[in-house]
Amino acid sequence: MRHYEYGKRTILMAIKPLFAERILNGIKKYELRRKVFPLYSGDRVIIYESSPIKAIVGEFVIGKVFEYSSSEVIRMIRRGQLPGSDEEDIPYVTGERSILVLEVIKPLRYSQPIPLELIKKWIPKFRPPISYMVVRDKKLLLLIEQWKRYVNKW
Repeated sequence: MRHYEYGKRTILMAIKPLFAERILNGIKKYELRRKVFPLYSGDRVIIYESSPIKAIVGEFVIGKVFEYSSSEVIRMIRRGQLPGSDEEDIPYVTGERSILVLEVIKPLRYSQPIPLELIKKWIPKFRPPISYMVVRDKKLLLLIEQWKRYVNKW
């Protein structure tokens, strides 16, 4: 097990609709990720809900971050140690890679999703990540913040 701390980045994360809904409804307390690169406590995660929704739907802040073997994560799921994770998560975590276990804190559902078509009008070369990526595009960050401010007024 390894523990990561002290991030302040914005991460765009593709999450299947079922799991995104569980996170935004406060049911899923941990997001599980195959390790691509380290994620840190304090990183802000923008949720891109994958097909068929294809929209940015909300966000959360990463609390504690742990890295475990796949087999340990499966044991934790089956013991009920990762609230909101269940047998539906097991195919994703099965394999030889390390798994990042991200504590979900402060989940926030946007009052209106930001559809992929709108994002592509604003940023024509935008491509949602397959898993996750650090957001470096200032235009995307601006779009998200303006959308949240404008839409949440109504």
